[in-house]
Amino acid sequence: MLFPVDVFLGELDPGAVRVELFAEGQECGEPFRQPMERSWQIPSRTTRGYMYMTPTPATRPADHFTPWVWPYHTKVALPLEANQILWQK
Repeated sequence: MLFPVDVFLGELDPGAVRVELFAEGQECGEPFRQPMERSWQIPSRTTRGYMYMTPTPATRPADHFTPWVWPYHTKVALPLEANQILWQK
């Protein structure tokens, strides 16, 4: 299954964020974290939006997955439980 997400970044550089798909682990397993690929820019006059996509396992329903956008830099590690992260539900 292909999972699409519209992300509106405004003035942020798309290279300064990472978009991932997250799901809780199943049966005491590790959480599912999958980087999403920026596919194309969404036409808009007021804000820069991009479509991000990634394939997901067909063994889980779509409502198990939550997209998240977080600050990204190759030299910085950000913990999953950072208080600044607001989860979409």
